[in-house]
Amino acid sequence: ESFLDLEEVGVTHLDKFYTTDEDGTKAIMACYNMLTTMNGSIWTSMWMAKMSLCDEIYTGGQNSGDRPEYQELTTFTFGPTNTVITNVYRYAYMTIYRANKIVDGFPDPTPYQALVIAEAKTIRAYMYLELVSLYGPIPLTIHELAPSEWQAPNSTVEAIYEQIELDLNEALA
Repeated sequence: ESFLDLEEVGVTHLDKFYTTDEDGTKAIMACYNMLTTMNGSIWTSMWMAKMSLCDEIYTGGQNSGDRPEYQELTTFTFGPTNTVITNVYRYAYMTIYRANKIVDGFPDPTPYQALVIAEAKTIRAYMYLELVSLYGPIPLTIHELAPSEWQAPNSTVEAIYEQIELDLNEALA
């Protein structure tokens, strides 16, 4: 039977993670990875989404078939299935999820882990600022959601700004 008891190579279980400073570095890098994904890609970019909705840029390209999802934003003819809108929203919440895991993950943080938690709160505040300025009232999640909470209602804009301020003040400390 010992032949069947193999160590899983390359797998880290969450009950053994969020314990060391190295885990803190890995976790915060996962947040920064999502920021890069969301802002470093020209075709799924929070900046491009926002700028396409104002007069700062005009998305057009070579013809009307060139990146039609951005042309929909420029001409205000987009709907709920616009891939830019859905991807930016999805990536922002993936970033918030990772930040929430850090904030909740270190129950008795070392000084370095406390710094990582402060960074995670700053990233979470940034994501909420971007989301509320683009979408208005959105769900506010500050911890990992249980399956029964997955259909979270929208919060008020005021509550979102209060959470942004709280996160940033706590991060400053």
